[in-house]
Amino acid sequence: MIEHFRRFWAASIRHQLIAGFVLVLALLMTVLVIKLVGYQRDFLRNHSMGQAASLAETLSTGSTSWVLANDVVGLQEVVQSVMRYPGLRYAMLLAPDGRVLAHNEPSLIGRYLQDATSHTLLSATPALKTLVASDDLIDVAAPVMAGERFIGWARIGLGQERIAENLRQVKIQGISFTLAAIALGTLFAILMANWLTKRLKRLVGATEQVRAGQRGFRIDFKRKDEIGKLGDDFNLMIKALEEDEEHIRVAQRELQLANARLNGIIDGSPDLIAALDIDYRYLAFNVAYEAEFEKIFGKKIHLGMCLFEALAHLPEEMENTVALWTRALEGESFTLSSEFGSSELQRNSYELSFSPIRDCAGKIIGAAHIVRDITERKRAAEDLAKKTAELARSNQELEQFAYIASHDLQEPLRMVSSYVQLLAKRYQGKLDQDADEFIHYAVDGATRMQCLITDLLSYSRVGTRGKPFEPIDGYQVLAAALDNLQLAIADNAATITHDPLPTVTADSSQLTQLFQNLIGNAIKFHGAEPPAIHVGAQLKDGEWLFSIRDNGIGIAPENFERIFLIFQRLHSRAEYPGTGIGLAVCKRIVERHGGRIWPESQPGQGTTFFFTLPVRTAETSL
Repeated sequence: MIEHFRRFWAASIRHQLIAGFVLVLALLMTVLVIKLVGYQRDFLRNHSMGQAASLAETLSTGSTSWVLANDVVGLQEVVQSVMRYPGLRYAMLLAPDGRVLAHNEPSLIGRYLQDATSHTLLSATPALKTLVASDDLIDVAAPVMAGERFIGWARIGLGQERIAENLRQVKIQGISFTLAAIALGTLFAILMANWLTKRLKRLVGATEQVRAGQRGFRIDFKRKDEIGKLGDDFNLMIKALEEDEEHIRVAQRELQLANARLNGIIDGSPDLIAALDIDYRYLAFNVAYEAEFEKIFGKKIHLGMCLFEALAHLPEEMENTVALWTRALEGESFTLSSEFGSSELQRNSYELSFSPIRDCAGKIIGAAHIVRDITERKRAAEDLAKKTAELARSNQELEQFAYIASHDLQEPLRMVSSYVQLLAKRYQGKLDQDADEFIHYAVDGATRMQCLITDLLSYSRVGTRGKPFEPIDGYQVLAAALDNLQLAIADNAATITHDPLPTVTADSSQLTQLFQNLIGNAIKFHGAEPPAIHVGAQLKDGEWLFSIRDNGIGIAPENFERIFLIFQRLHSRAEYPGTGIGLAVCKRIVERHGGRIWPESQPGQGTTFFFTLPVRTAETSL
């Protein structure tokens, strides 16, 4: 049966529409009939229970005086009168202790009922009670009361045969209506299915034409309902298909042209480019890959050739190379460096990039491989590393030499300076004017030489005698620098202000020297007005940006780089004293801390020096 239905259902949409409509209708009608039968049963049962309760109360009311008089004959008459009600199976009057006072079966008078249902009345409170409520019987007991005194029970049993018959009739009628509805529904479903499938067949025929390659036709159902909308959508689909096919033809021509260009680019690339399918067969490779493969591995390859065959003569290389291709075919993209070639042939260094090739659904269908010969680049990097190490060693030796030279020159220079000053003190004015002038030049030269050596010693110590970096408070560093400059500040009536300063990780001595040099220069190179200097700091792009702004004489932009060179001066010693090494020291300090320093200025408009310090752990905000 089920197999026949499956065949009927799978035969066509027409059968599905008919069967589906009939099944749904049958299900709905069955549910409706079941509901109606249930409602009818509940209604009749409730009605029957109400009748039983009314009969029990009638029997209770009519027997009160007879029970008080203990008149058995009168009680029997009352019971027999109640038994005239249709469907009543039994009626009885019971004493409070369960003894039968009257019964429709006189043989039970005077006995005690022993069934469990009757025993529940012995301990029950005097109130209307339903003892049994089933599809076959309703048993109700009503108390017999003499005023407030309980004197017995009036009990009746009403059979449910009439209800069962009524329900049977309802079921028969419901089934009849269901069958009639199914028959009408089936007829309606057949008509609707024929009407719908007729137009669907036209759509199927049109689809077959499209599959056969026919274009340019349209269908018209001349309707505004869903079937008509389906026909309109089919026509739109045909139109879109025609447009898409035209676009595809244009795209194919463009793709062919692009492929030709891409092949030209790939073949012209110095990089080695190849692709394998999931079976490790070559799908594509450029001329450079083919030539280099033969050069390194001594084997000529061709499209469709398996990688295992290409490297069969080099087992170790085959194992390593296949392992790399396998990672890419499993979905991994990666880049690494390696060396290839047998010991007999040339062995070069390469940078290898592998990546999977996926189709439009994301499924891996192969892997791509790009090889770049980095042999020369690697050699150049090694040479550069050697030269860098040699340069670092040379710089270290140079710094050490500058420190030793400046340190060792201190003592003889100090002796020269002392004796020249002694000559000036002892013979000043005792010789001729030329001798006094010569002595003055000697003293001045020795003094300047001592300043140059001291500054050179400070410059060399920036890189060789620096302290470890540690968190330091910017306020304390600035205060130390200003304390060292207090005489210059007082002599020039300088005003110095500052923004909130952060805690930074640095060499405290060198940072103090940095602030001291920059603020000292701002005081030294002031204009007509008293120096006004402002120190600022802000967090910008992951580093602290400090600024020291003054209202001095300014610097021409063409001298911005020159001022950071050692012993470079923009003014004569008569105008501004100094050795010209202060800003060079500032630059070395900033660079040792991983920062940058630069000025912004125009002549006569003041100068702002900026320098940066990287933000490191444990530093606090402003």
